[in-house]
Amino acid sequence: MNDYYDLSLLTEKVSQVHVDKNDEDTSVNEDLSVVYGIIVALEHLEKVFAKDGVSYVDYEEACRLLLQQWRSCLRDEHVASVYESFDSFCSRYKLHCPRAKTKLEELTNTTSRLTVETSVEDERRNASQSPQTNSTAKAVAQVVQNFITIMDAIRLNLVAKKQMHPLLAELMCSLDDLFEDTNETLKGRAALVQWLIKLNKLEDDAQLDADDRQLFLRDLEAMYTETYNKF
Repeated sequence: MNDYYDLSLLTEKVSQVHVDKNDEDTSVNEDLSVVYGIIVALEHLEKVFAKDGVSYVDYEEACRLLLQQWRSCLRDEHVASVYESFDSFCSRYKLHCPRAKTKLEELTNTTSRLTVETSVEDERRNASQSPQTNSTAKAVAQVVQNFITIMDAIRLNLVAKKQMHPLLAELMCSLDDLFEDTNETLKGRAALVQWLIKLNKLEDDAQLDADDRQLFLRDLEAMYTETYNKF
């Protein structure tokens, strides 16, 4: 778990990139967090797919969505200069995501990408008579990315109510979507509901103090582990 979320060097590395405006600096920081989340989400998605936890169509559509987001972030030259390469990025932030690396290499290969798109269209047509009401793969990827986003925000001290509340609300909604058709009881959900209530009572510009940040992060990590183990 800790291997996935060691972002202690992120702010330091971003600060080494010369940008002219503070809003650009913040944008680079945010995009790097998204890239980090995409890599972890893709690694998790690969593991779920290997266990036959999602259909091929849902899996490929989720992969394509993550790839589009990944490319969008790396189009920015400042983000790309910090990212450098998959191996250097993962080494710097202590990520171990070999499945994500293999899949990204496959998806960024033109021939493989065209093959994937054709296969998805073929399977979508074959499945058209029995459409699924929920896309498990998309839901899993969204939950993982929402976890990463809010935990990154805490580590980067973006902890004002106006920043935390919408992130937590989105995470809770994505968790509900993922488990809406199951009878799963998530023990950690109650703790997150209490944080949502606490945040709701704060003034918009009020921030969580250091103790609350640690407690909130602990509860999020516990909930992530519980969710991860369901798959």
